[in-house]
Amino acid sequence: MADFTALVTYYTQEQGGRKTPIGAEYNPVLIFENVAGPVAADQVMVGKEEVFPSESIETEFTVLHKADLADSLYLGQNFELTESRVPIASGVVLEIQNLKLKKNS
Repeated sequence: MADFTALVTYYTQEQGGRKTPIGAEYNPVLIFENVAGPVAADQVMVGKEEVFPSESIETEFTVLHKADLADSLYLGQNFELTESRVPIASGVVLEIQNLKLKKNS
């Protein structure tokens, strides 16, 4: 089961993003402004096998090291997906399935 679901928008090449599509096997590194370091995650794109630059898609993420995001996520939270430390997409948290990752207000 996924840890959280987000709407992800991939940057165009002109925005600094990729020029080629992202496939279903792509595993990004996520950067959250309230989290000390990068977060590795597996992703599953809902309803598609690949996504092109400039497209937005609902994506389910499974965090590889749960401690990296424990008590950190909240609905509407923004983050970036990076590739070799270069931002290639932005995301916003839509749903949190793993309540251990949900920030206690």
